Amino acid sequence: MEDSTTTTAATYGSETKRVRLFKLSEKVDRFSNLPDNVYDLIFSMVGALDMMNLSICSKRLQNLCYSATSLTIESFRINADTYNRFLINRGDRKLIRLRICWKLPSSNYSDRFGSDIGTWIRYAVRCNVEDLHIQLSGTKHSTLTSYRFPICLFSCPTLKNLTIYMDGGALELPSTTGCVNLQSLVLKGIRIRAYHGENKEKSSLFTFISSFCNLKDLWVEDIRGMKSIKVKSSSLESFTFIETRCVEVRNLSIFGDHLQRLRLKCCNFKGEGLLKIDAPNVKDFEWEGTLDAVLMALNNLM
Repeated sequence: MEDSTTTTAATYGSETKRVRLFKLSEKVDRFSNLPDNVYDLIFSMVGALDMMNLSICSKRLQNLCYSATSLTIESFRINADTYNRFLINRGDRKLIRLRICWKLPSSNYSDRFGSDIGTWIRYAVRCNVEDLHIQLSGTKHSTLTSYRFPICLFSCPTLKNLTIYMDGGALELPSTTGCVNLQSLVLKGIRIRAYHGENKEKSSLFTFISSFCNLKDLWVEDIRGMKSIKVKSSSLESFTFIETRCVEVRNLSIFGDHLQRLRLKCCNFKGEGLLKIDAPNVKDFEWEGTLDAVLMALNNLM
Protein backbone atom coordinates (compact mmCIF):
# COMPACT_ATOMS: atom_id res chain seq x y z
CA MET A 1 0.00 0.00 0.00
CA GLU A 2 2.78 2.36 0.91
CA ASP A 3 4.68 1.50 -2.27
CA SER A 4 1.60 2.20 -4.38
CA THR A 5 1.04 5.56 -2.72
CA THR A 6 4.66 6.54 -3.15
CA THR A 7 4.60 5.59 -6.82
CA THR A 8 1.40 7.54 -7.42
CA ALA A 9 2.81 10.64 -5.72
CA ALA A 10 6.00 10.41 -7.71
CA THR A 11 4.05 9.99 -10.93
CA TYR A 12 1.83 12.97 -10.08
CA GLY A 13 4.88 15.09 -9.32
CA SER A 14 6.45 14.21 -12.66
CA GLU A 15 3.23 15.06 -14.49
CA THR A 16 3.07 18.42 -12.72
CA LYS A 17 6.62 19.26 -13.79
CA ARG A 18 5.87 18.24 -17.38
CA VAL A 19 2.73 20.39 -17.44
CA ARG A 20 4.63 23.34 -16.00
CA LEU A 21 7.41 23.00 -18.55
CA PHE A 22 4.84 22.68 -21.31
CA LYS A 23 3.14 25.90 -20.22
CA LEU A 24 6.46 27.74 -20.08
CA SER A 25 7.31 26.62 -23.59
CA GLU A 26 3.94 27.83 -24.81
CA LYS A 27 4.35 31.38 -23.42
CA VAL A 28 4.09 34.10 -26.00
CA ASP A 29 6.67 36.89 -26.30
CA ARG A 30 4.15 39.67 -26.01
CA PHE A 31 6.75 42.45 -25.94
CA SER A 32 8.09 41.61 -29.40
CA ASN A 33 4.58 41.61 -30.87
CA LEU A 34 3.31 44.94 -29.60
CA PRO A 35 1.97 47.50 -32.10
CA ASP A 36 4.47 50.16 -33.15
CA ASN A 37 2.50 52.98 -31.50
CA VAL A 38 2.73 51.17 -28.13
CA TYR A 39 6.51 50.91 -28.54
CA ASP A 40 6.61 54.63 -29.15
CA LEU A 41 4.73 55.26 -25.90
CA ILE A 42 7.10 53.00 -23.96
CA PHE A 43 10.20 54.59 -25.46
CA SER A 44 8.95 58.06 -24.50
CA MET A 45 9.34 57.05 -20.83
CA VAL A 46 12.90 55.71 -21.00
CA GLY A 47 16.27 57.24 -21.79
CA ALA A 48 18.32 56.85 -24.93
CA LEU A 49 20.74 54.55 -23.08
CA ASP A 50 17.95 52.03 -22.41
CA MET A 51 17.03 52.12 -26.08
CA MET A 52 20.66 51.48 -27.04
CA ASN A 53 20.68 48.34 -24.88
CA LEU A 54 17.35 47.22 -26.27
CA SER A 55 18.38 47.80 -29.88
CA ILE A 56 20.91 44.93 -29.80
CA CYS A 57 18.24 42.33 -28.91
CA SER A 58 16.81 41.90 -32.39
CA LYS A 59 16.69 43.53 -35.81
CA ARG A 60 13.06 44.56 -35.35
CA LEU A 61 13.74 46.15 -31.95
CA GLN A 62 16.73 47.94 -33.43
CA ASN A 63 14.56 49.47 -36.15
CA LEU A 64 11.92 50.42 -33.57
CA CYS A 65 14.49 52.06 -31.30
CA TYR A 66 15.92 54.06 -34.19
CA SER A 67 12.39 55.10 -35.19
CA ALA A 68 11.36 56.25 -31.69
CA THR A 69 10.05 59.81 -31.80
CA SER A 70 11.09 60.67 -28.23
CA LEU A 71 14.66 60.74 -26.84
CA THR A 72 16.22 61.68 -23.50
CA ILE A 73 19.95 62.43 -23.26
CA GLU A 74 21.36 62.53 -19.73
CA SER A 75 24.94 63.21 -18.67
CA PHE A 76 24.94 60.93 -15.63
CA ARG A 77 24.06 57.83 -17.66
CA ILE A 78 26.81 57.63 -20.30
CA ASN A 79 29.40 59.72 -22.17
CA ALA A 80 28.61 61.95 -25.12
CA ASP A 81 30.41 59.81 -27.73
CA THR A 82 27.99 56.91 -27.19
CA TYR A 83 25.01 59.19 -27.76
CA ASN A 84 26.62 60.57 -30.89
CA ARG A 85 27.08 57.08 -32.34
CA PHE A 86 23.45 56.24 -31.59
CA LEU A 87 22.22 59.38 -33.35
CA ILE A 88 24.41 58.64 -36.37
CA ASN A 89 22.88 55.16 -36.64
CA ARG A 90 19.41 56.61 -36.14
CA GLY A 91 19.77 58.91 -39.12
CA ASP A 92 17.31 61.70 -39.92
CA ARG A 93 14.16 59.90 -38.81
CA LYS A 94 11.32 62.02 -37.42
CA LEU A 95 11.96 63.23 -33.85
CA ILE A 96 9.05 64.84 -31.99
CA ARG A 97 10.54 65.24 -28.50
CA LEU A 98 14.13 65.65 -27.31
CA ARG A 99 15.16 66.19 -23.70
CA ILE A 100 18.77 67.13 -22.93
CA CYS A 101 19.90 67.16 -19.27
CA TRP A 102 23.64 67.75 -19.20
CA LYS A 103 26.09 68.83 -16.51
CA LEU A 104 29.46 70.42 -17.13
CA PRO A 105 31.88 67.94 -15.47
CA SER A 106 35.02 70.11 -15.42
CA SER A 107 36.38 73.39 -16.70
CA ASN A 108 38.62 71.48 -19.13
CA TYR A 109 35.52 70.11 -20.84
CA SER A 110 33.89 73.47 -21.60
CA ASP A 111 34.74 73.51 -25.33
CA ARG A 112 33.65 69.91 -25.82
CA PHE A 113 30.52 70.60 -23.76
CA GLY A 114 29.38 73.33 -26.14
CA SER A 115 30.22 71.25 -29.20
CA ASP A 116 28.17 68.24 -28.05
CA ILE A 117 25.12 70.29 -27.05
CA GLY A 118 25.23 72.14 -30.38
CA THR A 119 25.48 68.84 -32.28
CA TRP A 120 22.37 67.45 -30.56
CA ILE A 121 20.36 70.64 -31.08
CA ARG A 122 21.24 70.81 -34.78
CA TYR A 123 20.33 67.14 -35.08
CA ALA A 124 16.92 67.78 -33.47
CA VAL A 125 16.23 70.70 -35.81
CA ARG A 126 17.20 68.57 -38.81
CA CYS A 127 14.74 65.89 -37.63
CA ASN A 128 11.89 68.45 -37.35
CA VAL A 129 11.67 68.43 -33.55
CA GLU A 130 8.45 69.79 -32.00
CA ASP A 131 9.17 69.63 -28.26
CA LEU A 132 12.67 70.50 -26.99
CA HIS A 133 13.74 70.58 -23.33
CA ILE A 134 17.29 71.78 -22.60
CA GLN A 135 18.64 71.71 -19.05
CA LEU A 136 22.28 72.73 -18.67
CA SER A 137 24.07 73.11 -15.35
CA GLY A 138 27.47 73.13 -13.68
CA THR A 139 28.74 71.37 -10.57
CA LYS A 140 30.62 72.39 -7.44
CA HIS A 141 33.84 71.92 -9.42
CA SER A 142 32.75 73.77 -12.54
CA THR A 143 30.41 76.66 -13.26
CA LEU A 144 28.32 77.16 -16.35
CA THR A 145 29.13 80.72 -17.42
CA SER A 146 27.48 81.14 -20.81
CA TYR A 147 26.39 79.27 -23.87
CA ARG A 148 25.45 80.38 -27.36
CA PHE A 149 22.83 78.11 -28.86
CA PRO A 150 23.02 77.37 -32.58
CA ILE A 151 21.06 80.01 -34.48
CA CYS A 152 19.09 77.24 -36.20
CA LEU A 153 17.31 76.57 -32.89
CA PHE A 154 15.58 79.93 -33.05
CA SER A 155 14.59 79.49 -36.68
CA CYS A 156 13.17 75.96 -36.48
CA PRO A 157 9.73 76.09 -38.18
CA THR A 158 8.46 72.85 -36.57
CA LEU A 159 9.28 73.74 -32.94
CA LYS A 160 6.16 74.14 -30.77
CA ASN A 161 7.44 73.83 -27.19
CA LEU A 162 10.81 75.06 -25.93
CA THR A 163 12.20 74.89 -22.38
CA ILE A 164 15.63 76.29 -21.49
CA TYR A 165 17.16 76.03 -18.01
CA MET A 166 20.69 77.39 -17.56
CA ASP A 167 21.40 77.27 -13.78
CA GLY A 168 22.50 80.92 -13.76
CA GLY A 169 24.46 80.72 -17.00
CA ALA A 170 24.23 83.42 -19.65
CA LEU A 171 21.93 82.88 -22.61
CA GLU A 172 22.66 84.83 -25.76
CA LEU A 173 19.42 85.85 -27.44
CA PRO A 174 19.17 86.76 -31.13
CA SER A 175 17.09 89.76 -32.12
CA THR A 176 15.00 87.80 -34.62
CA THR A 177 13.65 84.28 -34.74
CA GLY A 178 11.89 82.08 -37.25
CA CYS A 179 9.99 79.75 -34.89
CA VAL A 180 6.61 80.70 -36.34
CA ASN A 181 4.84 77.74 -34.72
CA LEU A 182 6.25 78.07 -31.20
CA GLN A 183 3.36 78.02 -28.72
CA SER A 184 5.05 77.44 -25.35
CA LEU A 185 8.29 78.99 -24.07
CA VAL A 186 9.88 78.37 -20.65
CA LEU A 187 13.01 80.28 -19.58
CA LYS A 188 14.49 79.43 -16.17
CA GLY A 189 17.66 80.44 -14.35
CA ILE A 190 19.22 82.33 -17.24
CA ARG A 191 21.25 85.49 -17.49
CA ILE A 192 20.39 87.55 -20.55
CA ARG A 193 23.24 88.46 -22.85
CA ALA A 194 23.24 89.99 -26.32
CA TYR A 195 23.90 87.60 -29.18
CA HIS A 196 27.30 87.81 -30.82
CA GLY A 197 27.61 91.05 -32.78
CA GLU A 198 24.41 92.63 -31.42
CA ASN A 199 23.88 95.20 -28.70
CA LYS A 200 21.87 94.37 -25.60
CA GLU A 201 19.04 96.78 -26.40
CA LYS A 202 18.48 95.27 -29.83
CA SER A 203 18.76 91.72 -28.50
CA SER A 204 16.48 92.22 -25.48
CA LEU A 205 14.10 89.72 -23.95
CA PHE A 206 11.20 91.86 -25.15
CA THR A 207 12.38 91.71 -28.77
CA PHE A 208 13.04 88.00 -28.46
CA ILE A 209 9.57 87.16 -27.09
CA SER A 210 7.77 89.50 -29.47
CA SER A 211 9.25 87.66 -32.45
CA PHE A 212 7.14 84.56 -31.68
CA CYS A 213 3.90 85.48 -33.41
CA ASN A 214 1.93 82.41 -32.21
CA LEU A 215 3.22 82.17 -28.64
CA LYS A 216 0.41 81.30 -26.20
CA ASP A 217 2.15 80.22 -22.98
CA LEU A 218 5.18 82.01 -21.49
CA TRP A 219 6.99 81.06 -18.26
CA VAL A 220 9.88 83.27 -17.06
CA GLU A 221 11.65 82.34 -13.82
CA ASP A 222 14.70 83.82 -12.07
CA ILE A 223 15.95 85.93 -14.96
CA ARG A 224 19.22 87.73 -14.28
CA GLY A 225 21.08 90.52 -15.97
CA MET A 226 18.00 92.67 -16.59
CA LYS A 227 16.49 95.45 -14.48
CA SER A 228 13.50 95.97 -16.73
CA ILE A 229 11.36 93.36 -18.46
CA LYS A 230 8.65 94.21 -20.95
CA VAL A 231 6.33 91.55 -22.33
CA LYS A 232 4.02 92.48 -25.18
CA SER A 233 2.26 89.89 -27.31
CA SER A 234 -1.00 89.84 -29.22
CA SER A 235 -1.18 86.03 -29.09
CA LEU A 236 -0.16 85.33 -25.48
CA GLU A 237 -2.86 83.68 -23.33
CA SER A 238 -0.91 82.67 -20.21
CA PHE A 239 2.08 84.35 -18.54
CA THR A 240 3.98 83.27 -15.43
CA PHE A 241 6.74 85.40 -13.91
CA ILE A 242 8.62 84.10 -10.87
CA GLU A 243 11.46 85.87 -9.04
CA THR A 244 12.64 83.88 -5.99
CA ARG A 245 16.37 84.40 -5.60
CA CYS A 246 17.60 87.97 -5.84
CA VAL A 247 15.80 91.06 -7.03
CA GLU A 248 17.37 92.34 -10.22
CA VAL A 249 14.15 93.14 -12.03
CA ARG A 250 12.85 96.52 -10.90
CA ASN A 251 10.41 97.29 -13.69
CA LEU A 252 7.93 94.82 -15.09
CA SER A 253 5.49 95.76 -17.86
CA ILE A 254 2.94 93.33 -19.29
CA PHE A 255 0.76 94.03 -22.33
CA GLY A 256 -1.60 91.48 -23.85
CA ASP A 257 -5.11 91.84 -25.26
CA HIS A 258 -5.64 88.05 -25.29
CA LEU A 259 -3.96 87.36 -21.96
CA GLN A 260 -6.33 85.31 -19.77
CA ARG A 261 -4.12 83.80 -17.06
CA LEU A 262 -1.53 85.85 -15.19
CA ARG A 263 0.66 84.50 -12.40
CA LEU A 264 3.22 86.74 -10.68
CA LYS A 265 5.46 85.60 -7.84
CA CYS A 266 7.69 88.51 -6.88
CA CYS A 267 8.40 87.90 -3.20
CA ASN A 268 10.96 90.71 -2.93
CA PHE A 269 9.51 93.16 -5.42
CA LYS A 270 9.70 96.59 -3.78
CA GLY A 271 7.24 99.40 -3.99
CA GLU A 272 9.75 101.70 -5.63
CA GLY A 273 9.73 99.50 -8.72
CA LEU A 274 7.34 99.91 -11.61
CA LEU A 275 4.72 97.23 -12.18
CA LYS A 276 2.45 97.94 -15.12
CA ILE A 277 -0.21 95.57 -16.41
CA ASP A 278 -2.38 96.23 -19.43
CA ALA A 279 -4.41 93.05 -19.89
CA PRO A 280 -8.15 93.77 -20.01
CA ASN A 281 -9.21 90.15 -20.59
CA VAL A 282 -7.47 88.48 -17.64
CA LYS A 283 -9.77 85.93 -15.98
CA ASP A 284 -7.30 84.22 -13.64
CA PHE A 285 -4.90 86.43 -11.68
CA GLU A 286 -2.51 85.03 -9.05
CA TRP A 287 -0.09 87.16 -7.05
CA GLU A 288 2.52 86.41 -4.39
CA GLY A 289 4.54 89.33 -3.12
CA THR A 290 4.48 92.50 -1.03
CA LEU A 291 1.18 94.26 -0.36
CA ASP A 292 2.12 97.62 -1.86
CA ALA A 293 3.13 95.96 -5.12
CA VAL A 294 -0.03 93.90 -5.38
CA LEU A 295 -2.18 96.99 -4.81
CA MET A 296 -0.27 98.65 -7.61
CA ALA A 297 -0.91 95.64 -9.84
CA LEU A 298 -4.63 95.51 -9.06
CA ASN A 299 -4.93 99.22 -9.72
CA ASN A 300 -3.36 98.79 -13.13
CA LEU A 301 -5.66 95.87 -13.93
CA MET A 302 -8.69 98.07 -13.29
